[in-house]
Amino acid sequence: MDTSRSIVVSLRETVKPVNQDWDCNSRNDSIGANLIAIADGLGSFDKAELASSAIIKSIKDYFKKAETIKEVELQPLFEKLAKSLDYDINKNLDENQKIPENAYGTTSICAIETQDFFKIGYSGNGAILHLKGNFIDFPEDIYYLPWCLKNYLNPHTVPENGKEALYKYLSYGASPKQYSPSIIEFTKDNLEFGDIIIICSDGIYSSDHDNVGKDSNGNIWLEVNKTLLKLIKTLRTYVLQNEDYKKETLELAMKNYLKELKETLGGMDDDCSLGIIITGQALTYFKNRQKNANH
Repeated sequence: MDTSRSIVVSLRETVKPVNQDWDCNSRNDSIGANLIAIADGLGSFDKAELASSAIIKSIKDYFKKAETIKEVELQPLFEKLAKSLDYDINKNLDENQKIPENAYGTTSICAIETQDFFKIGYSGNGAILHLKGNFIDFPEDIYYLPWCLKNYLNPHTVPENGKEALYKYLSYGASPKQYSPSIIEFTKDNLEFGDIIIICSDGIYSSDHDNVGKDSNGNIWLEVNKTLLKLIKTLRTYVLQNEDYKKETLELAMKNYLKELKETLGGMDDDCSLGIIITGQALTYFKNRQKNANH
């Protein structure tokens, strides 16, 4: 499936004075691929926003300069990112200046769409959400979340003092053990429903934030994340209320989603970043469904 037909967007928002999240999206016609990437600067680290911005800039630069798809293989790409982060920091240091402990730390998720595959690498937490294009066929009053929605990101975190602690992320002087990504690759649906990929920072959703509890009868319950529910509802509304799908209209819908989160009490308490790819086949499915509904 021709990747030039896909809609690709990324954006970020925050309620804090400094947004430590960064994002990018890009198209490389030479290799026929699309890119979305986010980086979530670690709040407990000094100068985290400089790390996340440097990582995103490097991802975009490497992607745009690639002449073959092999040049953006994710394992060596993350190695290049770690080295370029160290280089960027070192070149901006004053003479005899020392790097403080716990500085320049960030997570990152990078997703690349090729003709037949999605290739996604991540170091840290957040979410990699995969939706089939037929999610709009699930009646909203019955299915709050369609079963064709899956999160592929298994967080690089461990429990520590009642909270989640990262054991994989990018930072100054990080070892390969610390930054090496988990990599997911899967075949696109180019024949039927198409695919939607959403990557996001943990300010929007991460499974290590899921709340699980037990009621007085001993029944176990899992709370569905309200921010995630609102994201899928926004995407559903965008698909059903549009006829001409464009990058600009999807970007506006997602900006309004983040704005609503920011203006809702308790809706946004951290930096938020996301990237979305809607494949050409998914767009074809949406348009054919509308035609059939109008006849």
